[in-house]
Amino acid sequence: MLEQSFGLNFYLKTPENESKIRFVYVRVTVDGVPKDKSTKRKWDVSRWDQKAERAIGTKEDARVLNYFLDSLTTKINQYKTDLLNQNITITSQLIADYVGGNTVSKAKVLEEFQTHNDELAALVKKANAPKAHMKGMLPPGLTFMNLFGSSMGRMILSSASLIMNLCRAMIFT
Repeated sequence: MLEQSFGLNFYLKTPENESKIRFVYVRVTVDGVPKDKSTKRKWDVSRWDQKAERAIGTKEDARVLNYFLDSLTTKINQYKTDLLNQNITITSQLIADYVGGNTVSKAKVLEEFQTHNDELAALVKKANAPKAHMKGMLPPGLTFMNLFGSSMGRMILSSASLIMNLCRAMIFT
């Protein structure tokens, strides 16, 4: 969904102790809703041009910071384009989360196992495999979530990690 207005600004945030070195922040405004996020970079106030929203000078550190801010602007614009292509409503919170690195949810191992097993079960059903090929699968009604919560499941997991460690030791020796 298209937004009515979009703004992207960089500024030095004033700390409580009024030091000359300050953090560089990015402010994303979508439809009048601002969100600020730190770039986790510090810069000297006397070497900052607020109108240009960039570091002043041609020294290497100024060029590196300006290159970083330019690449961050490009990444934000690319993310905004990706959201538009997926028909996702663009909000300042989504973009601020992207800048902070909070866009991808971290899947849990057991959920990944369950997803994998569900996919394999669907493939086996499609192929009409004989019953002999289905011996390794879990009995109906028993999921990996149930199995790994039990003491038997924990024993299977510890055996699997022991086998993995033995394999690694054999490969690297």
